[in-house]
Amino acid sequence: MIDSGASYAFAPTSVTVSCGGTVKVTNNSTNEHTMTPNKGGFTGTSSLAPTMSATVRFSYRGTYGFYCSIHPYMTGTVKVT
Repeated sequence: MIDSGASYAFAPTSVTVSCGGTVKVTNNSTNEHTMTPNKGGFTGTSSLAPTMSATVRFSYRGTYGFYCSIHPYMTGTVKVT
């Protein structure tokens, strides 16, 4: 699970999942956030209002960077093994 936004940062900033696995993103902030891929490789989330969650599936091995499209300084990575 990745928490988006409690302090305008993803926590943790890096996670590892198995190929075909998922990551749950939960917005614990008072503002909207997204999980947007840097260069593709997975389908990001739409804008998540406070308390909303979304699940993102990772189908290919690799390391994928992401950011919040609303607050681009919020960044993180997912390593898919």
